[in-house]
Amino acid sequence: DPAKDGSDGIFYCINGGTVGGTTTACTCKDCNPGYEDASCQTAGACTASSDPAKDGSDGIFYCINGGTVGGTTTACTCKDCNPGYEDASCQTAGACTASSDPAKDGS
Repeated sequence: DPAKDGSDGIFYCINGGTVGGTTTACTCKDCNPGYEDASCQTAGACTASSDPAKDGSDGIFYCINGGTVGGTTTACTCKDCNPGYEDASCQTAGACTASSDPAKDGS
């Protein structure tokens, strides 16, 4: 119950937090990675990683090739990939296309 503020010794503490303290001075500490605030109730901002295993569940998201990470824990995004890259983490090189511009060398 989010209304439980510790005044009666019962404190709202979620997302892996551990309740501590004493009545009227309750705390919620050691939130799961990616969560913060008094009751571990707030999903933190996502950060980028070059590890393909990072899916954003802990606020760390695989985002490469110029992508900009956004969102919050469990809802991370990777946008604005470098030209020629696509998919959820900017990890996939797109197919080449034809150009009559001699300066376009595929790089």
